[in-house]
Formats: sequence, structure tokens, C-alpha cells
Amino acid sequence: MSEKGQLFVVGTPIGNLKDITIRAISTLQNVDLILAEDTRNSKKLLNAHSIDTCLLYTSPSPRDS
Repeated sequence: MSEKGQLFVVGTPIGNLKDITIRAISTLQNVDLILAEDTRNSKKLLNAHSIDTCLLYTSPSPRDS
């Protein structure tokens, strides 16, 4: 039996790290993996909210360039 995954798209704050919803924090805490275009800024956000979920870099698709 194969298990289907789920994709969550979470909007994150641009400037103020406290400008994030409780639901977004909960989602980021409970997923198996976080993909981000800018891991430096994402890591700051995750650290500010004590989130230790695995964080990996993803690049935009070539057609976005």
C-alpha cells in the first residue's frame, strides 16, 4: 500500500519574524521537510520559533528566470 504525501504552501513574513500565523508555525513544526528558495532567511524564521524541521534549498524552475 503506497502512502500519498501532502504539500503545504506556507506564506512567511518578509521583514518582521513575528508576523506569522499560529497555523503557519504549527504546519512548519509538523511537516517532515521544508523546502525554501532562501534558506538563510528561512533558517532565521525557524530559529526564532524553535522549529527544527529539516530545511533544504530548492531553486526556481528555469522558466521563472
